[in-house]
This record gives sequence, structure tokens and C-alpha cells, in this order.
Amino acid sequence: MNYIIDGYNLGYKIKSCIPLLKNGDTERAIPCILQSVAGRITAFDKKIIVVFDGRSGAFPRITSFSGIQVKFSKAPQKADDIIRNFLRKLKNPENWCSVSSDNEIIMTARAMGAQAEKSENFLSQQRKSSADRNRDSAEYKQKYQADNIDMNYWLKQFGAEDE
Repeated sequence: MNYIIDGYNLGYKIKSCIPLLKNGDTERAIPCILQSVAGRITAFDKKIIVVFDGRSGAFPRITSFSGIQVKFSKAPQKADDIIRNFLRKLKNPENWCSVSSDNEIIMTARAMGAQAEKSENFLSQQRKSSADRNRDSAEYKQKYQADNIDMNYWLKQFGAEDE
């Protein structure tokens, strides 16, 4: 699954980032938000885009963070506009999930065939990495998990007695 995330919307749901945002400290708030995103989803086989409202004259120099693409709106456009336009232009919307608690973004995502997840739900759910999902697959279990016959063979090879 690929993600497009409403940066400040998510940030106001992260306890450690809220005071920074309320004080207007975007230089510290943005990395705080991105770190939280990076800790919840891995970027090995998906695209992750976090969009922030730009502030005139105060655009941070961050364009990526731990495999996450970072975008800033430019006035008069807002992050919400960029996200909705992005969702409208998707060729494979079923592969995308929009993360925002903004109802217009949620409605646009669903209307375009993408998934939508509220910011607070995104933060509360534990994400599985690709490696974890692979380990749960039947193919992985069949290929890499030992059965009793293999286990008994190896126990004999290393001198352990049968139980």
C-alpha cells in the first residue's frame, strides 16, 4: 500500500509534536511528524508522501526523510489541495491510502477508489513490515519452517535424544 499523508493534520494527533506545532516551531515539528510516520510504515516496497502547508519564506529544506517523500504547498495552494489533486490523478487508486482526518480528503479518496484512514486510526494501528507479512505467508512457512521430521533428523545429528 502507498500512502499520501496530510502532515500537519497527522502532527496534531501526535502527543510529542503538538506543543511544537502550537508554538509554531515547524523546524522541529516536521522531523517529529516524519519520524512518527517512519516508525509506523516501512518504505521498502511502497511510496510514502507527506504533504505540509508551506509558510511563505519559511520552507524547510527537507525533501525526503527515511524513504518518505516530503512536499510543501505554495500559496495560495494548501496541502489539502495538493492531496485532493493527487488523488484525482491516480492511475491505480486502489494501491493508495490517504491519511487525514479532513472529511473532504476522505471523501475524495473514497470517490477516486483509494482507501482513506483517519489520522488517529493511523497512529493507533501497529503496521506490519513487508518482512513480517512475508513471514506470515503460507509459502514462507512451507519453505522455511521445519516440520517434525526435519527437527528429529537434526536433533539426532547433534546428539540430542528423541523425546
